[in-house]
Amino acid sequence: MSRSDAMFVLLPPDVLYVVCSYCDVQTLGRLSCVCKRFNTFLKHSYVWSRRSRNIVATNQSDRRMLQRSRHVLEPVEKCWQSVRWQTGRYHERVLLQHYTIYMPWLQLERDVLWYSKGASILKFKRLADGSVGENVLLTLRGHADDVGRFVCKNGLVVSGGNDGSLCIWTATQGLCVHNRWHCNSKAINSVDYSNNIVVTGSQDRTVKVWTLNAESSTLRYTIPIWDRVCSVALLESNWILLTGSAGCNGIAPLQAFDLSSGARIATLGTSHRNGAGVLHVYPETSTELLSCGYDTFIRLWDMRCPTRCVSAWEDPHDSAVYCLATDHNVTVLSGTSRY
Repeated sequence: MSRSDAMFVLLPPDVLYVVCSYCDVQTLGRLSCVCKRFNTFLKHSYVWSRRSRNIVATNQSDRRMLQRSRHVLEPVEKCWQSVRWQTGRYHERVLLQHYTIYMPWLQLERDVLWYSKGASILKFKRLADGSVGENVLLTLRGHADDVGRFVCKNGLVVSGGNDGSLCIWTATQGLCVHNRWHCNSKAINSVDYSNNIVVTGSQDRTVKVWTLNAESSTLRYTIPIWDRVCSVALLESNWILLTGSAGCNGIAPLQAFDLSSGARIATLGTSHRNGAGVLHVYPETSTELLSCGYDTFIRLWDMRCPTRCVSAWEDPHDSAVYCLATDHNVTVLSGTSRY
């Protein structure tokens, strides 16, 4: 080792920290292999804490992300896991398998995974290694046809089926709280729930808003969309109802309504292409939302300026985007028709 190299190795920790702040993750990994002192120094969390705050996929900075995370990663783990995400280095493992072709809906929580399979919704326990248990904790039944969409909030599981029925169970014991048959004349494609308000969007081209009572539900009003409804979502803090539809016959695919009255308050976007339907609406904040659909784009919208999207990202394989999720910070995950 030359004299200059030896001088660099013997630098005090505060100077090394400043030098490391200019290095990327891969360079820091190579430095940790140089000598024992660098290896020990680069194991300290304070070296990685700043760069781990806004990294892709694993930053875990938002409270909602932490609530559904099985483990809280150390800063160095966040950085290296993020590099693996971005470079496509992973080990694939099958968690659940079935032999009948379904389009399941999933909802992940810290300790359990909710999974729709045919006309049932299954609850699995999440294990420490990231897999799910073999035994089903709960099986929720009540639909006569496949489950279209469900949501688990505030201790209740609210589900809409292809038979047009609405079913509600308790999340802990699986007790059927309410079952309303044929609340829509065709399949329910999407549901959302908040503060005893249930919203259903259906292929019968309507959105219905229901009020939950102790053992029943009351229809508050029906919004005619005049187009097949694919997705509904609630901006809870602003009492806004968002709808995504098929985008046919000149109907705007993304609209916003006042939840208290059912009046339309905004049409998001302009110059809509025919058939560029919105398949999933995802509220991000009290004023921001994401949408995706047949036009292969994920779009970020701000309700304060609804005529034009803030950002747009096109699927690299030109595939329709069926669903999306975020880490509520810098990462967007999408599910496409290409597998």
